[in-house]
Amino acid sequence: MDDSAIAATVNNTSPDYQPSQVTFNNLLAWTKANHVTLNHKKTVVMHFAFALTTGDHTLDVVRAAKIPGVTLDDRLTWEQHVSTIVTSASLRLYMLRRLKTLGCPHRNSLPSTRPSFCRS
Repeated sequence: MDDSAIAATVNNTSPDYQPSQVTFNNLLAWTKANHVTLNHKKTVVMHFAFALTTGDHTLDVVRAAKIPGVTLDDRLTWEQHVSTIVTSASLRLYMLRRLKTLGCPHRNSLPSTRPSFCRS
């Protein structure tokens, strides 16, 4: 299973995390019935107060998690997402500068080279 997310709300004044665990257990049952496995190294929980288990594994609690296309943090800010995008863009710009200094054929060939690096 790849790029999935479960979201649940919990009342902070009288928290009951059991419904979240039940939902996660239902997901585990579905994955087993459909012969799909969860990668425990990539499966994380982002929350404000509790942890979930897969039976024999407790999921890592993280401050930020990447869901398809967006890095979401536990404060619901864009800081981590923007930082990730800026880092990625900087690396790709460095690669283009490096190609130029190494004598990349002709300036007109860079537009055809760039998409292969920028879209990876």
